[in-house]
Amino acid sequence: MKQFDYAIIGQGITGSILATKLVDKGYRIVVFDDFNLSSPSKITSGLINPVTGRKFVKSWKSEELYSIAQSTYESISRLTGHIYFRPTEIHRIMMDKQQEDLWLERTSQPGYDEFLSKELMDTPDYFISKHQIGITRKAARVDITQFLNDSANLLQKADLLVNQKLTQEHIDFSKKQILSTYQFDQLVDCSGAGSFLFNELNRNDYVRPNVGERLLVKFDNYKYDSIVKANHFVIPWSEDLFWVGAHNDWHQTTPTPSDKGLNRLTNFIEKWIDSPYELIDHKAGIRLTTKDRRPLVGTHPQHSFVHFINGLGTKGVSLAPYCVDQLLRFLLEGVALDPEIDIARIY
Repeated sequence: MKQFDYAIIGQGITGSILATKLVDKGYRIVVFDDFNLSSPSKITSGLINPVTGRKFVKSWKSEELYSIAQSTYESISRLTGHIYFRPTEIHRIMMDKQQEDLWLERTSQPGYDEFLSKELMDTPDYFISKHQIGITRKAARVDITQFLNDSANLLQKADLLVNQKLTQEHIDFSKKQILSTYQFDQLVDCSGAGSFLFNELNRNDYVRPNVGERLLVKFDNYKYDSIVKANHFVIPWSEDLFWVGAHNDWHQTTPTPSDKGLNRLTNFIEKWIDSPYELIDHKAGIRLTTKDRRPLVGTHPQHSFVHFINGLGTKGVSLAPYCVDQLLRFLLEGVALDPEIDIARIY
């Protein structure tokens, strides 16, 4: 029997950060993952956007989340030698005069002047429609593909990563064993929408699935090297590829690329960008979102040794470092969880 302090389910963004921090603190860990290439962690844009929505509202805890995310990803960079966290700007296209006025009004409000440019500029010639652009500062893009690959490599080299999709039958809670081989003291489920442990707690549909779809495309003439947001994002990706998305569907329940999503995103490209393009890849991922748009962190009501980080929705890149810090302070130091994210609020 192999003995571990912590067993972690899921090697997405959250599970990878948690595993790295626990190993750094000297704990014995093992991570279980099914290596699903369509998991939301593997197709995310990696974008941290401090001001969102049609009304340009600051994200929840935007300054704190940015600081913790930067510190977390940069600390892991020192282990691997790869840079993940890159500060950036987002060029936000104003859809009409009303949005232009609202943007300029926001810049005069307390707490917004450091995030939003006080002047608007014209869209460049790459775009079909001529609109005004405002610049969102203090954004960032995290190279999640490289981060997840590096995290998996570190775990595999230490023989701490098990390629296995876990089900109820694989876990013996009375003995604290997985697959009759791995003995654990604490179990942390970071497996998102695929979590059978979490889904049994989802009462009154407090959490619901959201399927996000993205494209990778290659343009003939579009060379704009800034991140652009209109109805969707256009993000310079790798070499001459661009990430376009995401199309969100609240009714779809499986992470399958759809004709609806493809049509919505290609129509967006053809409306805005003055360039022929080639579709390289189309993927979908399913993530869990909560009614109050706050993540869920904490302990199972019946099993005091089972814990969760879930419900991060579309903001997993920025929320995961914060949620991991909250859970570790709770488990290792006895510090109470932020009430806004405590999973106890759903049961």
